[in-house]
Amino acid sequence: MARTLEEKIRSPKLARAFGPGYRPPTTGMDSLAEGEPLVVFPDKVLLVGSGGGAYETFDLSGASGGPVEDLTAPAVEPISGHRGIRAVAGGVALASASDPSHFGALVGISTGAAAAGALCTYVAAGPVTEPSWSWSPGPVLLGPDGLLTQQEPTSGFLQQVGLSDAPTRLIVGILPPIKIAG
Repeated sequence: MARTLEEKIRSPKLARAFGPGYRPPTTGMDSLAEGEPLVVFPDKVLLVGSGGGAYETFDLSGASGGPVEDLTAPAVEPISGHRGIRAVAGGVALASASDPSHFGALVGISTGAAAAGALCTYVAAGPVTEPSWSWSPGPVLLGPDGLLTQQEPTSGFLQQVGLSDAPTRLIVGILPPIKIAG
């Protein structure tokens, strides 16, 4: 959900949670700096970083249904539901952490299956619920062939797609990928 406008090195890192309706100040120790990652839950915002600068305002009142926005793009290949997808010429395709050419290309998680040529609906940020999931609380990563996993890969790259806060829920928040030395 964070949009990095400028890379900055900050130390020390802090984690703070804020309640519904919170709007970070624009100055001072509690301000939100450009590029600081946020994890948005329906009832709170989790800020990881330290203060200073521009911020994004989120409606956490529940009136708008939360910060989730469903996006669509043509599927250039068959895409199963709840898979990592990447932008390609003509639409979207499966992303794979085992394919180095997909490094940095992840744009979201499909919310349903799409045949080649059909519109694929996906979420780039916010909560997604799927009854068949059984996540442990913590990071959820991109795996091979668009699969989501909580197992760190041993080759390719590591990319967090979000955090699980319940067994059947993922808060999509795509972080930058990290190449795995090999």
